[in-house]
Amino acid sequence: MKKSLLYVLLGIGLSLSANAQEESLHSDTLKVTEPPRDGYVMKSNISNRKVVPFAPIRQTDVAYSKRIWREIDLRDKMNQVFASPKSRLIDIIVEAS
Repeated sequence: MKKSLLYVLLGIGLSLSANAQEESLHSDTLKVTEPPRDGYVMKSNISNRKVVPFAPIRQTDVAYSKRIWREIDLRDKMNQVFASPKSRLIDIIVEAS
């Protein structure tokens, strides 16, 4: 009894797997409009992207907060990226927040 049940289940499993393989062979005939440029994913321009805003934080959800003041010396070579002749760094930071 147990052997016949095992054979029936094995037969069903093999027939389903053969059917799945047959369907996957036919799926290759689907037309692809344009393949990805780098072979894996399509890259999009940065200008097409949108900024996702952060969710608002409730004051009751804040478990710990700390204010840190740092001095950024714009004369250092690695900090020269932040130097702008048009506006001050602090103005940019205040406008962004």
